[in-house]
Amino acid sequence: MHQLSQTLIELGNDVTIVTFNTENASPFEIKDNLKIFRLPAINFLGGRYPIPKFNNKYFSMIKEIERLDYDYVITNMRFYLSSFIAAKIASRKNIPSILIEHTTGHFTVNNKFFDWIGHHYEHFISNIIKKRTDYFFGVSKACSNWLGHFGIKSNGEIFNGVDCNYQIRNYFNIKQMYNLPDDSIIIFFAGRLILEKGILFLTESINQLTKEINNIYLFIAGVGPLYEEIDNKYRNTNNIILLQQIEYDAVMNFLSQTDIVVIPSYYPEGMPTLILEAGANKCPVISTPMGGALEIISDNNYGIIIEPKNIDEIKKAILFLIENPEKRLALGENLYKKICENYNWKIITVNLLNELNRLKK
Repeated sequence: MHQLSQTLIELGNDVTIVTFNTENASPFEIKDNLKIFRLPAINFLGGRYPIPKFNNKYFSMIKEIERLDYDYVITNMRFYLSSFIAAKIASRKNIPSILIEHTTGHFTVNNKFFDWIGHHYEHFISNIIKKRTDYFFGVSKACSNWLGHFGIKSNGEIFNGVDCNYQIRNYFNIKQMYNLPDDSIIIFFAGRLILEKGILFLTESINQLTKEINNIYLFIAGVGPLYEEIDNKYRNTNNIILLQQIEYDAVMNFLSQTDIVVIPSYYPEGMPTLILEAGANKCPVISTPMGGALEIISDNNYGIIIEPKNIDEIKKAILFLIENPEKRLALGENLYKKICENYNWKIITVNLLNELNRLKK
């Protein structure tokens, strides 16, 4: 969302971001020409579902937000209360409200009882929001199809994007920094460390592979409830390196030097950002077919698709790319071309503006 906002500003638009204050940050700031409001909130479900604190600060900030002059309200996801709040603000200001869907399945916390409650809640809140939102889009065709599960007809797609011309600000050499051999194979994963992201299948795959090949190294960028478990299990393993949460510039730095990106998710992904970022850096990708992944890796010229929750398939795909460096290079080049021709942020932002202008008529 930050990059979309930045590109909108570059194209001459004024952007205000309203979010929940889940990290005890400043309630308001202007950063990179963006006005950012952070509403007071409770970090429910470990921060995965923030709930607003309806206190005096909240209502005073809402009043301040409503006094601003803007033409559209754009929100992400149906089931967050922020989407309901945004739709109400748009209604009061009599301006169009647009919602962009980012998932292709029900929200889950890996508990059958709470998932059952969550599924019913999701239908309930989606039914309310669809009556108060003017237009719906998906970040992939798979997301647009998922909207139909709630009786919502998508108006089209506003894809996720990436900056194919991103310039790394703080370059560092990974092999030198981590004292790795020159012939090292660097594998990279970035994402929240939760079960559904498939990270435990990936770490076990690498753990097994290192018994056969000692020059492969998995770098994991992210935090989450599984961080401690992974850290404890592989702390004495030199081939699995936890980076915690790193800035976008560092992610792009790693990707610029990565040999293989693996996305083992069985989460209801919308359009995995890591595929786009990998493509912008000419990295070959091994991915499960979740969400919009198949729209990018549409055949074996653009990457390798594997079954979710399958350690053997992860190992087989990694070994294939290690043993076929020319295939790694071809996949990276093909993916780069596809991403930069179709998913560059400027292309996506112009498409969004065209859609907004069309909706005005």
